[in-house]
Amino acid sequence: MDRDELRDEIACEYRKWNPSASIGRALEFADSILSLIDAERCVWTWEGDISLYSTSCGDAWPLAKPFTFCPRCGKRIEVKEVKDGQ
Repeated sequence: MDRDELRDEIACEYRKWNPSASIGRALEFADSILSLIDAERCVWTWEGDISLYSTSCGDAWPLAKPFTFCPRCGKRIEVKEVKDGQ
């Protein structure tokens, strides 16, 4: 599930519990939930040409060990797959 699908799913669930809410309000709610989730993770992006992951906390690591939490900032790691040319 990509981020837009997750946003739509959260908004849909919000409207189930609050049917009088506007679609705009439901999407604002979904955005606030997603921003909380983003604040709790460190995104690691593969830098294929140099065999390192760059991190959203500003470090770079080879992924030799299967870390669950970032050794620098302590947040849960999310590995971002980058396709060629993106």
